[in-house]
This record gives sequence, structure tokens and C-alpha cells, in this order.
Amino acid sequence: MFALRHIPALGIATTLTFGGMIPLYNGADAISKFGLPERISSSEPAQVIMAANGVRNTALGLAIYMLYLQHMFSAVDTTLVCLGVVGLLDGYICLGQGVRRTAAVRAIAGVLFGLWGLFGMTAG
Repeated sequence: MFALRHIPALGIATTLTFGGMIPLYNGADAISKFGLPERISSSEPAQVIMAANGVRNTALGLAIYMLYLQHMFSAVDTTLVCLGVVGLLDGYICLGQGVRRTAAVRAIAGVLFGLWGLFGMTAG
């Protein structure tokens, strides 16, 4: 049964599922939305890699939905903890590319969602 505490997990599932499809039709835009500089978003090889990453993100988003629909809320929380690590590492990558604000936003979001999962907030 739906509860308000499920909103963060469903928000991430939606973002991953549908956001992961963006690189399939516009790799440069997806890289820009990720927050990386134009010198990277204009690179065709980077766009191909972003598309491959997008497919994996879509699959991960669908996995969260499937776990949720099966009422496996603890597994959803575990996935959020793992995604928290992804957010921290995304921040590290962005920092290395000189986009400090994006790095901070990604790292902070990763920590917040990771803590949500670590404390079992989806499962209650």
C-alpha cells in the first residue's frame, strides 16, 4: 500500500527509468543535463557511453519499480543506499571536471537518498 514515505524511492525510480532514455535520442543534451561541460557533451564517443549508461539507469529504475510493486521495501532501501554511493561518485567525477556546483548537488543528493535507504525509511 502506498505511503508518503515511498515518494523518494518512486521519484528516483521515475528519474532513472525515464531520464535514462534521454541519451538514446540526444546524448549531448543528456551529458549537459548531467552537468558536465560542453567540451564533453560535444564528444561523440562520450555520447555513446552516456547512452550505454542510460540503458543501465533505465533498467535500474525499472528494478526499483518491480521491487516496490512486490512490496519488497527493504530491498528498495538497499538499492537507495547503493545509489547514494553512485551520487557521491558522480559528485567526485563532476568535481574532477571543474563543475563544482553540480558536484555538490549530486553528492548531497546521493548522501540524502543513501541515508533514506540506510535508515529504512521506505520500509518504515
